[in-house]
Amino acid sequence: MATITIGLMFSGWLTPVPGRAQPDQPNPNSGVETTNCVTASITTNSTEATVTLSNVPPILISVGSSVNISTLALATNAVQIIDTSYTNAGNSGNDKCPDTYVTNNFAATLLTNWWTASGCGVNSNGSGLNTSSLTPTSDGQITITLNQKWEHTLDTNTDVSSIQDTIDVVCSMVTVDSLTPDLSGVYGVQGGLEDGSDPPTYWVCPCPGDVIVTASSSPSLTADQLPDCWTFTGGVEIDKLHHKVSKTDLENGPVTFTVTCGTSTETIILEADPERDAYSALIPAGTCLCDNFTDPSPFLDRCGNSLAIDCVGCDCSIIQLYIHGHFSYRYNGIWVGTCYFPAANNTFLYKTTKHNCRILRTWHLTQQPTSPTQWVVTKYDCMTGAGSLQNCRTSPTWDFNWGRPADELIDTGYPANSCENQGTPSSGNCPPYDWQ
Repeated sequence: MATITIGLMFSGWLTPVPGRAQPDQPNPNSGVETTNCVTASITTNSTEATVTLSNVPPILISVGSSVNISTLALATNAVQIIDTSYTNAGNSGNDKCPDTYVTNNFAATLLTNWWTASGCGVNSNGSGLNTSSLTPTSDGQITITLNQKWEHTLDTNTDVSSIQDTIDVVCSMVTVDSLTPDLSGVYGVQGGLEDGSDPPTYWVCPCPGDVIVTASSSPSLTADQLPDCWTFTGGVEIDKLHHKVSKTDLENGPVTFTVTCGTSTETIILEADPERDAYSALIPAGTCLCDNFTDPSPFLDRCGNSLAIDCVGCDCSIIQLYIHGHFSYRYNGIWVGTCYFPAANNTFLYKTTKHNCRILRTWHLTQQPTSPTQWVVTKYDCMTGAGSLQNCRTSPTWDFNWGRPADELIDTGYPANSCENQGTPSSGNCPPYDWQ
């Protein structure tokens, strides 16, 4: 509820202020006794007392919210100045009789006061200069009239006066116009609207930083102009038009934001981008020769993490001793596996969220065409930094249907059919497939 109060100021009685002599009395002068001052004339000058009401500016409120108006009476005293002049009966110089002045103050007395209010579905009145709570039910304007009756006495005359002030309260139907999240990011847009969602639901990349959710009103108001009935819930409040939530906190569950004003309301939901069902493939092409290239260069997710395949370890300094290089897989520069060409069959897979927000983990297979068949699976968890974990297996034969991760979600046959669960563990150490 809005309350407006303006300060009160009252001047009080003042003690009469004499001049340098009283009527028909000696007029004292420095070192000289005056004995012959006779009144010649008395003149009275008066200023009326006044009462005003403190100013209340126009007010804008929302239909459905409440306001009360408060003002105060400001009074100034009536002032009477009595000027007495004297004759001079043969005296001169320091013995001259000057005029004397007496000032009298008469305070105004406040009597009854009252108010009326009408408009926007409001029709009310009461005593005092403080209105009751006024709640408009329609657009328009409330006209509030404040009245003060008062009196003052000057000499023996008593005057009764009254004053009134009119305040306009504009009633506006404030509604919620929009509620939108800022999903911009350094590495591209970090979120989007799920098609067909109701209420609107946005997927958000769980990257560092906050999502700022902004509400707007109709008519457009600043945060400090919004009516009392405006509410904004969800996340952490910045002000009445802005809330925020940490993107990584959305991994703990969706967050609902709701803004309400009167009968209008808007709601949106923010949730972390879910995990993609299938792994994606990142496979180098060709033979790793002497050109130490990166293929691709590199793959970036929306949070700025990278996957790269570096051609390393080749030696062409002496053509006769040409040595094939190998491909090294790296996540943010961290080695997560190695593939050999052309002697081995290699697969490199990586898991992201649904909209490539973040690389979650990598999985890579090197299958050696030996007898019995031997293969090595290297796994790396990008979220925890766990790995690279190697799983060495052997089997008399090889089935290409085994070449998928054990946590593949799109085939109900996994993890049983994954190569991670085929054959038998290698009796020795894994081959040195971690060459850097």
